[in-house]
Parts: sequence; structure tokens; C-alpha cells
Amino acid sequence: MKKRILFFLSASLLMAETMKPTPLDIRLRDRAKSDAIAMTRAAESKDYKTLLAYTYPKLIEKGGGTDAMLQRMEQSEDGEFDNQLMEARFFAEKNVYSANGELHTLIERHSLYHVDGKPMWIRSHLLAVTGDRGRHWTFLEASSLSDELIHLLFQDFNIRVRDQFYDFVHELPR
Repeated sequence: MKKRILFFLSASLLMAETMKPTPLDIRLRDRAKSDAIAMTRAAESKDYKTLLAYTYPKLIEKGGGTDAMLQRMEQSEDGEFDNQLMEARFFAEKNVYSANGELHTLIERHSLYHVDGKPMWIRSHLLAVTGDRGRHWTFLEASSLSDELIHLLFQDFNIRVRDQFYDFVHELPR
């Protein structure tokens, strides 16, 4: 009986240890989170060139290229981005996935906007993608990625990442 208990405890400890993120995963997630913060600051300050530097390149390509995307962003300044971002908090998901030479992870972003004079928290996920082993991460808004768009942008995509997306962005409770 004692041997069974010891075996069970040993197996449980081993499983718990193997489920912990590796130091590399933690560094990758921290770098992705840091780049997500830089991207959000660029959006806040309307630094669209920097914002596009943090946008997934295939999305820019499908959007008509850098010049076309910059032009659309500058034209939409007067209407679409009127809501003022007051605060943003970032949370890195625990898993980093590999697919077709890229690494993917999710960054959860909680954004406090000032909309029509009232504060509103929005929770969203950013899909973080790197093709250079984590030195520079680019992003896509995960809630806007349909299965069709995923297949258009990615040759190979780890479906476990898709399973973590929020299907919609919703207001957080106060």
C-alpha cells in the first residue's frame, strides 16, 4: 500500500513539474507581452508606422500593403478611433505553440476606454506571432480571425491556439 501511495505521489509531482512553463516559454511570453505594450502605445499616440511594424506582415499584405494600410489608418482618424484609451493591462497566456516555423501565443488585453464620457473596460485577445524565435512579435486581433481568415493567413495553424480565442469582445464588469 505504501508503495502505491509513493508511486502516486511521485507520478503526481512529475506531472506537475512537466506542466510548468519552461524558462524559455516564460522569456518568450514576456517578450510578446512587451511588444504588445509597445504596439498599444503606438496606437495610442497614432504612430501608425510603428503600429504597422507590430502588425502581422501577411495581414498587411492582404490589406494592400504598408502604404494602403497607412492611408486607411490616417483617414479613419476622424471617426473610427474617437474612443480614448485610458489604460491597458496585459496578461500573457501560459502556452507558446509552434506551427510552420512560427511561434504563436495569446496576450489578453484589458483596455479601459472613455466612450461618450463614460469608462468602459474591454477584454480582448491578441494573437502574437514571431518568425524569428521571439526577438520581434507581431499581432492580430484574435476575435476578428474567422477560420477562413486563419486558413488564408497561415499555412499551418495550431488549432489549440484557436480553441483559446474569445469569440467576441465583451465589456468587463466594474
